[in-house]
Amino acid sequence: MADGETIADEENMADGQRRRAVPPVARHMSLNCRFQVPTPTSSTTTSPSAAKKIRTGDTATLMSDVKLTREEWERELEDVKIRKEDMNKLVMNFLISEGFVEAAEKFRIESGTETNVHLSTTIDRIAVLKSVQAGNVVDAIEKVNVMNPEILNSNPELYFHLQQQRLIELIRDGEVSEALKFAQDELVPICLNNQDYLEEFERTMVLLVFENIDDCPHSELLGMSQRLKTANANTFGRSYASKVAEDADIGSKQAQ
Repeated sequence: MADGETIADEENMADGQRRRAVPPVARHMSLNCRFQVPTPTSSTTTSPSAAKKIRTGDTATLMSDVKLTREEWERELEDVKIRKEDMNKLVMNFLISEGFVEAAEKFRIESGTETNVHLSTTIDRIAVLKSVQAGNVVDAIEKVNVMNPEILNSNPELYFHLQQQRLIELIRDGEVSEALKFAQDELVPICLNNQDYLEEFERTMVLLVFENIDDCPHSELLGMSQRLKTANANTFGRSYASKVAEDADIGSKQAQ
């Protein structure tokens, strides 16, 4: 993939459905970072100090906080100082997650922002994500196993969602018999071992009941948004990045 190319700016063309993929920035709005500040939507809102007490569980003094007007809130926000190091980490996280390898490397050199993710592996990770987005889950799983077979073994949730997406693709292609056999052989055992996945599995199987998929209450599973959900860097990327970092730490200790 060329540097600078995003992986989530395509329109869904499968089965005539036209669903626009979620922009990269929208996905990063959900990052759990302490310097993300919500924009108030009403004339009054809770003060930043009260918000901090909510995050830290300090409810004893929370009730004593007064409400602020929007103007007072904005004045308080002006006093909030974001460390440059924190902002640089957010930028680096975005560049790596979206596959901007060259930009991430230049930013690392210029800003001195280090990351525990090997930038050279980002290209491989993005290739996996693109395979999932294209509906080629088998190829994605093969790529993951080539990079590190322990990733799927150590992350059953990731493995389930990849297998779920594989079932969805069989249903999309109208391969009903193959879908039923795959569900029985691969997904039923997973759900028997962990019933947390049972609801998602049942939602997927409902797709087989309706001849007209538009009548199915879970037809969105056949949309591009479901592929993006499976391929999302916040799911695969974190698992892969943590595994790479763990292997790097082990290698470093062995070298010592």
